[in-house]
Amino acid sequence: MPSPERADREQPSDTYVEMLMDGLRRDPSLRYTEVGRSMLIWLSAGIPRTSSLADLIDRVPPHCGVTIAQIARECAQWWNSFADDMDRLGELS
Repeated sequence: MPSPERADREQPSDTYVEMLMDGLRRDPSLRYTEVGRSMLIWLSAGIPRTSSLADLIDRVPPHCGVTIAQIARECAQWWNSFADDMDRLGELS
């Protein structure tokens, strides 16, 4: 059972994230290139489709928790590095 303070942490609004994704999906430079389509798939896959973090945590088998946490941290580190690179790219334009 997740602790209440961890389970209730703020998540990005589904509406906000979907609005951002819709804009990217409409961008021809992403839609019509292999790399762009891959990027859209990666980004879509990274968006949890559950109403709350607590719901997701409650459905994870306890014996998988540590392994999933390790993978999530590795992914988060990679995505944070990627986000930093994207910020720098945006500063150049």
